Amino acid sequence: MPRKSSTNTRALSTRISNIQKEINPYIHLKGGTASGTAKSVYIDRVTQGEFLMVSGAKTISDSDLLGIIPDGAKILSMRVSNINGRKIFVQIPIVTALILNGGDSSAPNIAIDHTAYAPLNRFPVIKVDIPDLVARNIDTGASVTGTLFKLATDGATDRVVIRFHYKQAI
Repeated sequence: MPRKSSTNTRALSTRISNIQKEINPYIHLKGGTASGTAKSVYIDRVTQGEFLMVSGAKTISDSDLLGIIPDGAKILSMRVSNINGRKIFVQIPIVTALILNGGDSSAPNIAIDHTAYAPLNRFPVIKVDIPDLVARNIDTGASVTGTLFKLATDGATDRVVIRFHYKQAI
């Protein structure tokens, strides 16, 4: 008795398609539209910014990234390195414009602190990864800016270079 492989393949394909729709839901538009369905396309980009410390510490806000990261992008990772000194400290505070806050105010995010030291022939580097699901869109043009993170170095006027990996909708 021959098998109906095309029927089985079609049924399997339909089930896989239904599972994908459950995992990645998006709005479906039907009828009455001239362009059909549209889905946002995201691209990953990498850019670099340089910041000069003032008395060994600096608070980075949305407006500090103007011209470095486009408005509405999500920062997915940062590679922070001190070019002049031997120490770098990065703190992501509890209330930050970098990460989405939970809906329950009794259980906020925790503060993340990390310090790196390097010997005389290397630069200290800290890598920060932010999952896409909790990354917040950066608003560089807002009149009220939020604190993204804080930097500190061992020298009063050290240069800190940050390599940003971000996702941007086009």
